Amino acid sequence: MLIVFDLDDTLVSTSKDLQPQKIKQVAAVLQEAGLPLVDFEASCDQLLEQRKNYESFSEALKVFLQSFELSSAELETFCNIATNDYYKNFSTDFQLNPLPGAIELLDSLKNNFSLSVVTHGMHEYQMVKMKKAGIDSNRFSKIHITPTGEKKPLYAALIKEHHLRPDQVIVCGDKIVGDLLPAKELGFWTIHVRTVKKQKHNGWPCDYSVQALSEIEQIAKNINELQRVKD
Repeated sequence: MLIVFDLDDTLVSTSKDLQPQKIKQVAAVLQEAGLPLVDFEASCDQLLEQRKNYESFSEALKVFLQSFELSSAELETFCNIATNDYYKNFSTDFQLNPLPGAIELLDSLKNNFSLSVVTHGMHEYQMVKMKKAGIDSNRFSKIHITPTGEKKPLYAALIKEHHLRPDQVIVCGDKIVGDLLPAKELGFWTIHVRTVKKQKHNGWPCDYSVQALSEIEQIAKNINELQRVKD
């Protein structure tokens, strides 16, 4: 079986370690572009809080900007400026930790499962994150990085590359829409990782939901046994 992991807030502590720094960077760019941030620190806190409530930065940004009296053209301009800076302007001078249990989980799984990563971001930045967090990229048979966030084509490519059926793939991620919905549409098993965002998404048919990465190994073993009996 193949287990596919998202990276940010699934294996590495992006929200805690990097988000405050990134939000301040974006807010400074917006202020320089003419957005009237009367209280810079309060604005950063507000945008950071919105980021916690939405799966994507773009969604959080739109809600944040709606608190200003902007025309449609101004709103679009500021959205483009901030989104471009958030996703494309990065420094490698940062510290990033793995989420608790991430390295131990990967070490434990690697002998019995194929492991892959499918993540959203710029290729160089995502690879630097992995290295900074002490996650050896050689653990993974494939690492796919999408700058657009479209994961479904990459998931589909993985089953062809590994010559697997959809029910022989498990996808682990923290984002319902970005990580798990495309996997479910393809017939994969899904595990919602809630180590960072604790809230449940009631009504959405995740196969499993965990609050600690250590729970994933037993789930994967159970699924593997189900498939072995089925086959």
